[in-house]
Amino acid sequence: MDLRPVAPTHTHARQALTKDGKDPETLANLVVCNLHLGRRTSTKMRTYIAQLKAVSPAHPLLAKMAALEGAFESAAAAAS
Repeated sequence: MDLRPVAPTHTHARQALTKDGKDPETLANLVVCNLHLGRRTSTKMRTYIAQLKAVSPAHPLLAKMAALEGAFESAAAAAS
């Protein structure tokens, strides 16, 4: 997968975060960029998710993540 388009987006989103550290769309974009860059378990990734939960607990990205986590847990329970 070619990650070149993601890297500049990640850089721009980080710059936007310095201007408004509580913008939910910027935080969501940083979460998605980190996922695409393979940084699923990074400290920054967890920080962006925590910040997004704090400023916009009902954000669609968080709802989708919760639904996917629930589906995974259900599948894991059924497999064991």
